[in-house]
Amino acid sequence: MTLILANTNTQADLRVTLLVTALGLVAISEEGETICEKFRGEKHERLRELMESRPTEELVALIEKIKERDSDIVSCLDQRLAEAVKSAVPEMKVVIDEPRIEYDAALLAVKCGWVLDEEEYYRNAREVALRLFEEKVRTAVARRDLMIVQAVKLLDDLDKIINMLYSRLVDWYGQHFPELHQYIENPETYAKIIYKIGARKNYNEATISELLREDLASKVLEACSRSLGADLNEVDESK
Repeated sequence: MTLILANTNTQADLRVTLLVTALGLVAISEEGETICEKFRGEKHERLRELMESRPTEELVALIEKIKERDSDIVSCLDQRLAEAVKSAVPEMKVVIDEPRIEYDAALLAVKCGWVLDEEEYYRNAREVALRLFEEKVRTAVARRDLMIVQAVKLLDDLDKIINMLYSRLVDWYGQHFPELHQYIENPETYAKIIYKIGARKNYNEATISELLREDLASKVLEACSRSLGADLNEVDESK
């Protein structure tokens, strides 16, 4: 998409300036002639589409009216609006430039017949602005909620992985000290005991008391002394 910046028109070029108001679109020629196209439906939605550089049906209709008047250049004040115009009518020459004439959105709305007076325009503009703001807030909240949902799902996935690894660890270490699982159900504590102590021969009051409360530590030591598990070989113990 090619957009022309600033002053590129020649003497023969017929330029119109495209303006966006809260109620619709207005094209103004250098002679002051206005071409109006009021937003249909929800005005805040039309404005949002234009802010996202998406051409609306009103923009397409206005461009067609501009072309009927043999205008060569559409001047836009905003990059996003210029991109929307170019997307709607690729052959149209579009420039991004400051307006060559002063304009007042409220007066233009009155001139186009959309409202009776400026006060009515400002009331309508306020409503449109509030709708846009509410929509942005809802979108922001929805994105935050989505992040929360994704975070919860991630935690669920992590729990599943931890439980799977814990189950495999119990299967492996249970051959050496099967009774330990009866007393230690927390995966983190179970893994920490194996990591810190290792083989049954290393279980004593000093090593186990660092990891468990006194009453539970004594039960584990008693179970260790009468365990029916097999000894760990050097390879397993080194792991």
